[in-house]
Amino acid sequence: MQNEQLIEKFFFTSIENVLKIQGKNLNALHRLEIFSLRDIVFLKPVDRDIYLNLEKISLDKPFESLVKIYATIRSFQLGRKQNIINVEFDNKNVELIFFNKIPPFLLSVLQLGKKYFVKGKMRLAFGRYQIIHPEFILNPRLVKNIFPKYNLTYGLSSTQLYNYILISLEYMGSFFSKLESFSRLDKYFLWLYKTVKRLHYADMSLNIKQSLSSFNFALKSLAFEELFTNQLAFKNFYFQKNNSYKKKKQIFSNHKLQKQILDILGFELTKEQKIAISEIEKDQISDLPMMRLLQGDVGSGKTIVALLTIINVVFTKKMQAALIAPTDILAQQHYQLFAKLLEHIDLKVEILTGSSKKKHKEIVKKDLLNNKISILIGTHSLFQKDVIFHNLAYVIIDEQHRFGVKQRLDLINKSKDADVLIMSATPIPRSLTLAIFGNIKISKLHKVMENISQVRTSLISIEKKKEIILSISKKIENGHRSFWVCPFVEKSENNEIFSHVISVKERYEELVQYYPGKVGLIHGSMKQAEQDLVLNKFIKGEFMLLVSTTVIEVGIDIKSVGFIVIENAERFGLSQLHQLRGRVGRDGTKADCILLYNKKFLSLEGKKRLFVMKNTNDGFLIAQKDLEIRGHGEIMGLKQSGQARFFFVDLVKDHFMVERAEIRSQKELNSTFSDFKIKVFLKGNFVYIKSL
Repeated sequence: MQNEQLIEKFFFTSIENVLKIQGKNLNALHRLEIFSLRDIVFLKPVDRDIYLNLEKISLDKPFESLVKIYATIRSFQLGRKQNIINVEFDNKNVELIFFNKIPPFLLSVLQLGKKYFVKGKMRLAFGRYQIIHPEFILNPRLVKNIFPKYNLTYGLSSTQLYNYILISLEYMGSFFSKLESFSRLDKYFLWLYKTVKRLHYADMSLNIKQSLSSFNFALKSLAFEELFTNQLAFKNFYFQKNNSYKKKKQIFSNHKLQKQILDILGFELTKEQKIAISEIEKDQISDLPMMRLLQGDVGSGKTIVALLTIINVVFTKKMQAALIAPTDILAQQHYQLFAKLLEHIDLKVEILTGSSKKKHKEIVKKDLLNNKISILIGTHSLFQKDVIFHNLAYVIIDEQHRFGVKQRLDLINKSKDADVLIMSATPIPRSLTLAIFGNIKISKLHKVMENISQVRTSLISIEKKKEIILSISKKIENGHRSFWVCPFVEKSENNEIFSHVISVKERYEELVQYYPGKVGLIHGSMKQAEQDLVLNKFIKGEFMLLVSTTVIEVGIDIKSVGFIVIENAERFGLSQLHQLRGRVGRDGTKADCILLYNKKFLSLEGKKRLFVMKNTNDGFLIAQKDLEIRGHGEIMGLKQSGQARFFFVDLVKDHFMVERAEIRSQKELNSTFSDFKIKVFLKGNFVYIKSL
């Protein structure tokens, strides 16, 4: 135990104490989220640069390749826009060109007539040999042919960062002499040290092929260990949750009331919906708190599953339920549906959002605390500390990946023994589910409900925009409504990459000329009251065309909209396109989705996405393709929300290891130093796991 505490403390030694640095250099490392010894040795290389060890300049060898030369400094040419250091190599002059000023530190140490190692990309231009923005290798330890590449930040060169990593590895290696024994933990720490060293440090005795093989083996070993530790943390958390918290009251099914609601709706549940409800009800009857993920494709009926299982809770001894949605529009939609279906039943449904008026908020909070509200539907407002439930027994989080880790934790902590249902309209492959949620219970709704039509998808070039506008005119004449979606609210003047992308405001101004008084505009920068007004006019048919950003993406359920145009479709991810397409055809009639693309800016990746959309309506298949094309961070919005932030794991490349890691974690659940592994490998995930 003493060694474990000693090693843990050492591993999290602050980076300023390891490197003895302060000021700008320390701030640069902090920008890369490097705060400790652990953080810097766990910094994953994003690539490798292989340098040709040039002994002489030969016209037979290709230029524009990475080289390393040992050259003599002959002169300095310092100017305002361009600075040149002339060096002699192989009896020829080579210009080392800096378009910005040469770093002052470099100028202070370089001396005329002395030889230095220089690396960079050699080229022949205007009859002169040149290296643009070269790097001097002043540290003999860094004279290598293979250099790992890392993500950088301003104020920090790759050579400087690599030198910091090597110093940290030496610091880590020197620690073993301080250990009094050599336990299993010490051996594990030694393995960890050797493996991260292989990840960063090229053994000079190995050739390039062997060095690359050594790098890759180290990376895969660390990725597997990280996946294993992640699964171990999930199991520890679920074990503690199930043994620490028992439900105060048992929840029973209320099939009679469920049937009444279904009769009002006028449709039959699908087989998958019945199975999902049955699985949730078994968890509700159990004395252990439920933790379940409900995955459902667009139009599969997740909301009705949520409502019918909420009924069980609120009619069991006046317990309360909370449903949180990512947008005000979706929260309002849930509220209107629930209030309508439950208006003749003795319970109160309320809504609380950021746009709720102050007086309304005060009344809701008071009634909630006094148990006068059975179901509270809301957005981020439900996370606030002064929103206090009297007897919260059921928490449903819709589109959970759109909320931050701390937000989910704040809501769930309002009742330690509450059942939790996480809903996602983004179907997640099993490997990703395991990595994000652990071995959580899962219910799936794969089949689309009978009242939802299969949408026909067409790929059309922006050059045919006028033809689409004419087709919308005919639809308006026939009383049919349409969506037109653009990626941005306003045009970006400073970003050349997106200079061709038309903003939603620009497109609205054009379309309103064609259909005066019939076009509405909605986007996330508008006040909620303005959004609600526009949406209501569209629902009533006052507006026949709604020009929008992706604010309509999640859950908007407006019947009899049969046409959607998604402009610059190449700019959207697959799951986002699938969600947007799911906004039409919700009454069972034929519907069309037009993916409008700009062929001048259509990348190979963008083309792949569009063809996937054209060829399938299967959300689970689309999610798998999205994972393959874009990666796990994008498919679930993880980069924004802080989930599943791995040091070494790339779930697209490493998905085959997830299940093996999960199996191993079952065997080592109570291993002697599992807590140490969890703290070392989990980064930001530990808080995330607590929030499940």
